[in-house]
Amino acid sequence: IVCFVGKGIWQIVEAAFKKKLLEGSLAGASVDIRKLEDDILKGEGGEEILPSTPTKRSPSKRPSKSPAKSPRKPKADGYGLQPYKFVYADVMKDDTVKTEPNDAGDHDVVEETKETLFFVSPSSSARVVSHQLQDKAKILAELGADLAKVKAKAMDTSQMAVIPIDSWMPLNGAT
Repeated sequence: IVCFVGKGIWQIVEAAFKKKLLEGSLAGASVDIRKLEDDILKGEGGEEILPSTPTKRSPSKRPSKSPAKSPRKPKADGYGLQPYKFVYADVMKDDTVKTEPNDAGDHDVVEETKETLFFVSPSSSARVVSHQLQDKAKILAELGADLAKVKAKAMDTSQMAVIPIDSWMPLNGAT
């Protein structure tokens, strides 16, 4: 499991994943193209992920008379395990299958990690007030629980979108 600490960087990665889906890299999936096009440019809340033009905040000419806003209530949206995964073949770098001897004198194929899953947690910075410390701890506890499920082979990832790893990192030095 790869954990993104902070939602901003995940939104950029997710936009790239959605772009790959748009390009047809995801075989056998039904994809709503119009929704993906909109999602590539906007986050879940409708905010722009990468604004088209940089914006500057001008300093206020007079101090604000309104009281300071309280921290926003935590949202579960967008945090936790994400619906994407990389899937790897059971082949090692030299194109052989890893095996080990069994009791019968034969060789069994060794089960290796075949997937990379993605998890998003809020920023751990104390300056980020969208989530209180207790809420951040709960979300990270979910990460621990998800990791335990993966290790116990109890995690069902069948509904996650498969992002072909070879579209990101060519194998055997191919470009």
